Amino acid sequence: MTKLKHFFSSLPVEFYVTFVPSILISCILLSSLSDDNLVKATNYHLLSVIKAMVFTAPVLGNTFIYIFFYLVFRYLFTTFPVGANKHKSTMQLFKGPRRNSLIKRLLRCAFWIVTISIFLSMTALVVGMMSHFIAVERIIDASTSLMQFDAHLFGFYPPYAIQFLGFVEVLYVPIILAYVYTPFLLGCVGFWLLFADPTLFRKFLLIFTLSFFISFPIWVAYPAVTPNEMYRHNMFDLNMVAPIRNVVTETQISPQVNESINQLEKIWIDPNTKLSEKSISVTTMPSMHVVWGMEVALFAYYISRKLRYVALGYLVLNTLGTMLLLQHYAIDLIVGFGVGAAAFSMSLLLIWAEKKYFVDRLGLISALGVFRRDYLSVRNFLATKMHI
Repeated sequence: MTKLKHFFSSLPVEFYVTFVPSILISCILLSSLSDDNLVKATNYHLLSVIKAMVFTAPVLGNTFIYIFFYLVFRYLFTTFPVGANKHKSTMQLFKGPRRNSLIKRLLRCAFWIVTISIFLSMTALVVGMMSHFIAVERIIDASTSLMQFDAHLFGFYPPYAIQFLGFVEVLYVPIILAYVYTPFLLGCVGFWLLFADPTLFRKFLLIFTLSFFISFPIWVAYPAVTPNEMYRHNMFDLNMVAPIRNVVTETQISPQVNESINQLEKIWIDPNTKLSEKSISVTTMPSMHVVWGMEVALFAYYISRKLRYVALGYLVLNTLGTMLLLQHYAIDLIVGFGVGAAAFSMSLLLIWAEKKYFVDRLGLISALGVFRRDYLSVRNFLATKMHI
């Protein structure tokens, strides 16, 4: 019992907050789908959507896959022998103490890779399969209610009311770029924190995962599709009420914004696939783009206070982009800011609570320090060259 207690007290909070919930939600989702729907969801979402998002888009997979390989092998072979007896020493790499060290490094590296991979896989399952066990009527009702809520709250429909920004070049270009490149910026900030400050990296990772788990029950309660899919594209062939129909038909969308919307639309709407077989995103409320934008801005400020105005400007542009590109209702953004604030507060609380039980016997947290040593080495090298 004591050994078991020591083992669980050696696992960081990420195991309990990220790994365990991801396994549970994945099991719930998979058990909720019939065999037929599981095949449909897998064929469409996993083979089409993920391929488009990760492999086709250069700002995601094609950029970070090389960095990922570097991180893994750099960590595993930190003590790889060099020097005059390189060949002879290399032969000893998998023997004795070196072998044991390599095994420990492999297990530590595997912990972080598996934990994050399980979470990302669960995310793909949620986004791709929720629409297969939620009735279409519920999706239509949720989307309609969010559009109506916007009208009651603001007196108009914000996603369509701000379309005039699409005709101002000095505005629509940075707005679109801020929205489209948010996942890329999020990855850049995450990698930077991994090197510069492992403690901040852990907070970054916790906020990222906690925001998803906070949002999950809201997505189930309000499984809405985007204003673009619901009204502009009218994927359900609805007979829209007059106020909405008028604003949709009368609002002019600039060619540049329209082109960007069409590119985003290709990820979710396959014209060659029947609606009953599609995996559609029912995760508009709350907006994860807003949460991610908050993370980018917050940790950019942590990295350097000189970036605070740039970070704030980016956050405003990204928030406007969610509506300009008809990807979110205004209420999605309000709830998104609330989710981001809640996730940040919870991450601080969890890191504080972890100190009461956690002892890094397995070296899982200290393992992150190898990347900081790389960062410091490069920084010192550059500082020396600059002084010269």
